[in-house]
Amino acid sequence: MSNITKEDLGKGHVKITVEVSKSDYEPKFKSELTKLRNKAQIKGFRKGKVPTSFLQKMYGNNVLSEVFYDVVGQKLNSFVAEEKLDLIGYPIPAEDQSQIELDPTTLKDYTIRYEIGYLPDFEIKGVTGEEKMDIYNVEVPQKWVDEEIDRIKKGFGERQEVEDQIMDGDVFVLAAKEVDGDYENEFEVFFNSLTKDAKGEFEGKKPGYKTTVNVFKLEEGMSEEAVRKYLLELGEDDPREVNENFEVTVKTIKRIKPAELNQEVLDKAFGEGVVSNEDEARAKIQELIGQSYESSVDSLFFSQAMDYLMEQNNFDVPVEFIKKWLKFDRKNIHEEKLDDAASSYANTMRRRTLIKKIIEKKEIKITDAEIKDKVKQSISRALSGQPVGEEFLDNFADQVMKDEKYRHMVEESADEAVIDKITQALKETWDLNKIPMEAEAFKQKVNEMNEIYRAEAGKLDELSAGTDEEE
Repeated sequence: MSNITKEDLGKGHVKITVEVSKSDYEPKFKSELTKLRNKAQIKGFRKGKVPTSFLQKMYGNNVLSEVFYDVVGQKLNSFVAEEKLDLIGYPIPAEDQSQIELDPTTLKDYTIRYEIGYLPDFEIKGVTGEEKMDIYNVEVPQKWVDEEIDRIKKGFGERQEVEDQIMDGDVFVLAAKEVDGDYENEFEVFFNSLTKDAKGEFEGKKPGYKTTVNVFKLEEGMSEEAVRKYLLELGEDDPREVNENFEVTVKTIKRIKPAELNQEVLDKAFGEGVVSNEDEARAKIQELIGQSYESSVDSLFFSQAMDYLMEQNNFDVPVEFIKKWLKFDRKNIHEEKLDDAASSYANTMRRRTLIKKIIEKKEIKITDAEIKDKVKQSISRALSGQPVGEEFLDNFADQVMKDEKYRHMVEESADEAVIDKITQALKETWDLNKIPMEAEAFKQKVNEMNEIYRAEAGKLDELSAGTDEEE
């Protein structure tokens, strides 16, 4: 039978020697050859009568390799299970391991050496309930509430004709006459859609103001076809050519008169009966904006919580093994980037271990329904906010959960669900110190956090980048 011995190469890093005797794999090898003989149809031989020597010559190498390394894999798995090792990556051939030459005609004993990296087992610190942790309370600027109130009033307001100067947000009618031509038309333009030069020309002007403009450079981003169709009202089949310059006169100016925040408007803006006056509307707006930051607050809290727990649980990760594993696992390694990549991977492993320990400590479990909810959120994000029914989302999520090609998406959704539960568990465990922070400053802090994560992830992404071109 196989015998496995181990040699410590450092904390979390061992070399194991697997002794594989002929008797470990010979029965399975012969059994597979027998199965092959019984079903093989080879010209010149009756079915089931192909000589073993012929089969060994034709198929022996492949069959033996599969059987042999299956036995080795089972022994490695048993060793890992018995030792209760949380592996980093997978076992890799030891530096002093030479190539194994398997011979299906001469079965013999073999010795194979592997290196294994693993994460330590420990009792997590820092989650006793006596700890204090900061969490941000995002303060919504009053100007944001004012702007939203103005938007609601204008959104439900009506445009009325005014005898005033043209200003931001106005719509005005121009009577246009072709210079050196006889074509005339009237059309409406929105001040905010004008080009920079056109805004300068019309801002502050009153009805009756006359000027000459290039009608094709009046509105920002409007094509020649659009100008002919929407401003000059020349049909697609109209062959007339017109000059670009037109003499225009401001005929009328229309401006939105903001709506009063009566119950009808409030019901349309917030839902029937949700708020009944402007003060309640302002409070609701502040609440809704605040809720839009809850996910980011939790993300930042989780990030800072993990940093804190990393300090409280300072354990070794076998960086030297990680370097070897990365070089074995990845092709075209950038040697000069290996140290940074290994350090980043080691930090990822530390965080993974801490997450596992929190899950064990807090007995966190995730249901299929919770994963499905996250899948639905991912689908909604992918659809960029397009209005779809709940039934559509539900059915689509069911398909995603079952389809192997979406496995990565489901795994990411499961990770999100786990992190949500860990975050909630830590918030319930620790004594939270709520720190007020203005929304703009908070957004900057979140951006900084995301930039750090992107930089860390980039170190691994860059490990093999560009070497194909260099070669």
